[in-house]
Amino acid sequence: MGEANQAAPSDAELVLSALSGDRDSFGHLVARHRDLLLAMCRRVLGQGGAAEDAAQEAVLEAMVNLDRLEKPDSFGAWLSGIGLNVCRRWLRRADNRFVVLLEEPDGNQGLPIWIGPHEGTAIAMLLERAEMPRPMTFRFLWSMLEAAGSRLAEVRINRLSEGTFYAEAVVKGPKGQAIVDARPSDAIALSLLADAPIRVSREVLTEVEREGTGSRSRFEAERDRYVEGPGEIVQRTRREWEVQIDQLRPR
Repeated sequence: MGEANQAAPSDAELVLSALSGDRDSFGHLVARHRDLLLAMCRRVLGQGGAAEDAAQEAVLEAMVNLDRLEKPDSFGAWLSGIGLNVCRRWLRRADNRFVVLLEEPDGNQGLPIWIGPHEGTAIAMLLERAEMPRPMTFRFLWSMLEAAGSRLAEVRINRLSEGTFYAEAVVKGPKGQAIVDARPSDAIALSLLADAPIRVSREVLTEVEREGTGSRSRFEAERDRYVEGPGEIVQRTRREWEVQIDQLRPR
């Protein structure tokens, strides 16, 4: 008789392993419960990229707060609860969705891509070249590429599925060229730092044209709907920071 298949570790075992410093265990936990988390976010926020962004934010919150999980065997329900709170928090904000408007330099098509508030704020900061007290995540990633002797050659918006855009980052370095899967919002932010071109596949353009989201009239409608430009977003964000800092000062 052959050896019996080893049983997969339980959620509780993976949580304890993750708390002891095993990052792979946390990755296994997320992979096990991500479909449920994403389905819940899509029920609340719809099928667009906002649900993907909310799910990712929930995963990050779970990672930094894992030591607060009281019942390790209920990780899935706990993660979904965090995701629900993230979605509700976004819905309470009037500005819970940002849109990046990509436009052909010499064409008639435009491509609106909806993204989360954190990524939208970061892109606005980069567009305005706003000074930050600490390096942003995207600037850190760019610095890491430079330190490794690599550079971002271009960004490709290469797929549209169920209302969600997908992208690739083409990185060139000492070992040649590599293609890295990325969220459009992350790749676009990095392209602003690297001064790298953003290219949209013909398949994506055909799909958005079929849906009507890439037409000139829809593009102009989205531009009129989202009245805040990068400058206004940066000014508002700085005011919010000032209020938060003032609240933290000892009285």
